[in-house]
Amino acid sequence: MSRKVPIPAGQRSPPGWIKAGYLQAVGAVALATAASWVMFPIFDLADLIMTYLLGIVVIATQYGRGPSIVVSVVSVASFDFFFVPPYLTFVVSNAQHVLTFAVMLVVGLVISGLTVRIRFQAEVAQQARVRAETERLRNSLLTSVSHDLRTPLATITGAATTILESGSRLDQRTQQELLESIRDEAYRLNRLVQNLLEMTRLESGTLQLHREWHPLEEVIGAALARLSTGLGSRPVTVNIPRDLTLVPIDDVLIEQVLVNLLDNAVKYTPPDSAIRILATPTDGQVTVEVADSGPGLPRGEEDRVFEKFYRAASNDRRGAGLGLAICRGIVQAHGGRMWARNLAEGGVAFLFTLPVTGTPPASVPADA
Repeated sequence: MSRKVPIPAGQRSPPGWIKAGYLQAVGAVALATAASWVMFPIFDLADLIMTYLLGIVVIATQYGRGPSIVVSVVSVASFDFFFVPPYLTFVVSNAQHVLTFAVMLVVGLVISGLTVRIRFQAEVAQQARVRAETERLRNSLLTSVSHDLRTPLATITGAATTILESGSRLDQRTQQELLESIRDEAYRLNRLVQNLLEMTRLESGTLQLHREWHPLEEVIGAALARLSTGLGSRPVTVNIPRDLTLVPIDDVLIEQVLVNLLDNAVKYTPPDSAIRILATPTDGQVTVEVADSGPGLPRGEEDRVFEKFYRAASNDRRGAGLGLAICRGIVQAHGGRMWARNLAEGGVAFLFTLPVTGTPPASVPADA
């Protein structure tokens, strides 16, 4: 005994979509009838039937069982009305035509049923692939994030335990180093949590931009201040034209982009390697470049590094692999684009554009 498999609520067709399916079914019959009318003087009736069957297949593929049954029944009726004598009536003068109609209807229903089943199986297979991919991404996220969380937590726990157990016996310099270690790892944890929150907002479509006109040098300065400790002894060069216009951006999100790019440079370059930040105005946009003098990216992976959870094969460092994906998502939300390129002199440059639309506010005089 066969049983019907209930369709999940999220997969049921909305009423408007169903109505459109039935309208399309009638339209397909009208189109098949028009084509058959043109073919009628030249082709046999069997060829005209093929035209109707083609419409049945198309409707069954696109709209499912109900519209496909309708198109099958209406196709038989239209074929009888227009192409079987006596014409323009539903009267059947030859009993053989009744068998033709029956066969045509059965074939149409079988084709529609098979097409619907194939479509359903394809949807099930697609859902299975989506679930498998979701599970893979979930496992990748848990593995990466758990490692990123354990490392700073272990450092914080170890340093705090040492201060609590041996605080009175530690010299001031050692205590200072332990406290700085706690602070630095706490900043690292904060950046990880911030990236996770931003990725969640990007994935759910709830990321909202609060655009205001800002001087780009202030946003860059804020990002450098947040990473002042992590940058260490790396020389950072900032080149921004004096006459660079204000840019309409969400300064908090663009600061996060710069922080992620700088943090990426810190992770994958030698301790004393140089970093440069360059802003270039062009027609209707500003291009920002963050470049380092590290080993660069493996050839062919310049675009893949922006994928979620992806880390270049040459990197032995571990991480969640979300920073660059978040950067591109934020830039695209601003209407810009982001890319990476290896530098001829060594290192890699990450570039992104910020559209400048509208008229910036007039500058307020200093003595106003």
